[in-house]
Amino acid sequence: MESMETVAMPGSVTIKLDGMLANIKTKPDFYRQGQNLTEDEKRVTAAQDIWEVSFVNSLEQDVADALEHAFVKTDRKHYMQFQLKEWFEKQEYLLAQKLGRPPTSQEKREDAEKNRNYQRYSLCYILNFPAFIIFNQNNFRMHEQRIRCFLDGATELHPERYPYFDAIKQNTILDASQS
Repeated sequence: MESMETVAMPGSVTIKLDGMLANIKTKPDFYRQGQNLTEDEKRVTAAQDIWEVSFVNSLEQDVADALEHAFVKTDRKHYMQFQLKEWFEKQEYLLAQKLGRPPTSQEKREDAEKNRNYQRYSLCYILNFPAFIIFNQNNFRMHEQRIRCFLDGATELHPERYPYFDAIKQNTILDASQS
């Protein structure tokens, strides 16, 4: 399990998340149809996951930075295996399409840093596998409104309106009772 470090979230993060939640409620199809994704990104993303990638891609850097530390992945092995098997293969494919040849290790690293792939993966993982996620208790109390805003946005966009906040809260309670 990851460490539970405390990370401060700037006040501007709340404003940006509130704005994004308002945008989701008025223009959900923008995310559901992946209107902010390239055709290559859509091609390598399963249709049912387009809203997730679109949602995470639309997060500004400081918002994503703040949210990344709000959650803990409970099964690190699953997290790493899925990252290698699914995420990195797709990112490598996109880069190869752009370059017209297989990318070098250096090009993969540079592309991952430039496109915030590690961070984007972390947030997409939360939306794909909420059963393996708990709240970082060192950050939760201080930033509950911001965390809730992100998860409420995901719930709005989810085709079945999956209750992310409640599910992760329940995981967190169960995890604390087992400790």
